[in-house]
Amino acid sequence: MRTIRRRTPVVSTPKTKTAIPVPDTVRRDLVIQTALDPHVRSIQFMHQVVHGGRAVTVGSIIVHRDDGDYMMEVVGPSPLRTPADDETVDRGLTARGIRRREIAREDIRSEPRFGNARRIWECRNDRHSARDRHRILETLGERGPQTVGELDRLVVTESGALSVVCTLACENALELDIDNHQLGPKTLVRPRR
Repeated sequence: MRTIRRRTPVVSTPKTKTAIPVPDTVRRDLVIQTALDPHVRSIQFMHQVVHGGRAVTVGSIIVHRDDGDYMMEVVGPSPLRTPADDETVDRGLTARGIRRREIAREDIRSEPRFGNARRIWECRNDRHSARDRHRILETLGERGPQTVGELDRLVVTESGALSVVCTLACENALELDIDNHQLGPKTLVRPRR
């Protein structure tokens, strides 16, 4: 009898050099939200931390932000580490200039960020004309930040400004405010810094 292995789902974004394994939906949502965060420059996967001849499996993401580098750990059910393992992880991260940041599952699922990120991510493979994409980016470049509603009035697009800006946000071409309001006409759109 042949054994069929299930592949671990992955997430790829312009902020990742390689696909990031996401063993569950909570970690998937964390990677997506992190990818849409304008303060995050890049994301990488860290399978293990090695220090002092010891290796400890962490299976976490490293987030390179404007304010430093962090290993994001989801708090909750996971294999418990021994105190010696935790010490190895802390020393190994410190040696690389990385701080540990714990995040609760409830925080990952908090609104409006959770729903907004999922809705934006659904548009990642949408196809828009080069003209629509260019006009949105050009308008933001000339006028600065605009709401989706203002972009709808200023730029005539084939599928509406919201769909275009969501796709461009997934490509890291612009920034959307996903933390303050539900995604819609009042969502602020900024040119990429």
